[in-house]
Amino acid sequence: MLFRSPRAGDYVNATAVFDVDAIGLIRVIAGMNRGLDATGSSIGEPTSFCVGVALNPAAEEPAREMERFLAKVEAGARWVQTQPVYDLEVLERFFATTRSPIPLLVGIMPLHSSRHAEFLHNEVPGISVPDGVRARMKEAGERGLRAGVEMAQSMLHEVRARHAGAYLMPSFGRFEVVAEVLDALR
Repeated sequence: MLFRSPRAGDYVNATAVFDVDAIGLIRVIAGMNRGLDATGSSIGEPTSFCVGVALNPAAEEPAREMERFLAKVEAGARWVQTQPVYDLEVLERFFATTRSPIPLLVGIMPLHSSRHAEFLHNEVPGISVPDGVRARMKEAGERGLRAGVEMAQSMLHEVRARHAGAYLMPSFGRFEVVAEVLDALR
């Protein structure tokens, strides 16, 4: 494979991809929405991207997460989605001192079993499944999926009353489980 420096193309001030973090990328996209490239030169017709960002309300360093979140908003983010949330109190604590200045979509991922809950909690960075939820899943035993769907349905009702919305994540490609969660809206 032949490596070619970005400076060899049409943009002599271009740099390698590692020069821009998430906040920098949001600034670039916001500039494109104003009809400008990263160097401030015209790109012609402005783009119309609607920039969304991720948020981990259960981050180990919540102050740093909030700082980065607010920097993303200032850079041009227009909506935010959370990692899967299993207890809205975690989200309320995260936003205890400031409200989200942009619409907040809460991630909901139905749990399938106690093993699934433990795996997400212990092995997947950014996901925290509270002790009480893991205990309920363990107690549910063979009815773990039913308990997971019920908890997700309850969470969906709570989110709709408090936030801009929710988005549902199927695990294991089980879209029918998400459809079952949505049945609670009828």
